[in-house]
Amino acid sequence: MRKCTIAVLLAVPFAEVAFGFQAIAESLGPISDETPPGMCDAGRFISRVTCIGDNCDDIFIQCQALPNAQLGRSVWTDFFSEEGQGHEDCPPNHLIAGLSCRGDNCDSVSLLCVEVQNMNVPTDCKPGIRFSDENPNHDDFFGRYAVGASCFGSLCDDMQFTHCAVELR
Repeated sequence: MRKCTIAVLLAVPFAEVAFGFQAIAESLGPISDETPPGMCDAGRFISRVTCIGDNCDDIFIQCQALPNAQLGRSVWTDFFSEEGQGHEDCPPNHLIAGLSCRGDNCDSVSLLCVEVQNMNVPTDCKPGIRFSDENPNHDDFFGRYAVGASCFGSLCDDMQFTHCAVELR
């Protein structure tokens, strides 16, 4: 009688195991009016947003994990642009996990907000840097989590994300 051995491999990001911190999981984009929305994997949230192209036509996002997050419902915000209210916030206990664009040069933006059921009220919330396709062309807030975004300038050319410190219960 022959014995079979089955090997099971677990995929764990090297940086998380070797160094004890969360690695950036993925980079998504371009997100524009010509592409589908960009969404982080489950349990991951945006940590960097970069604009390239005329009037910030192409947006790239990077995602970070929130270990032990208990996820609830997800909801897309209304589309916003500098022509309207120019700003959207996620509902309470939600963090931004994706973006969608419509209109010429990504003129209107919608945020994918995912509920974190075991999250304490976010603290130290503040607007990040205002960026566009010119310098600076990104906001990097690794270790913090975005809860809202604003558009300024023609065709939502300048963007700014509100990000907070987050702790889980």
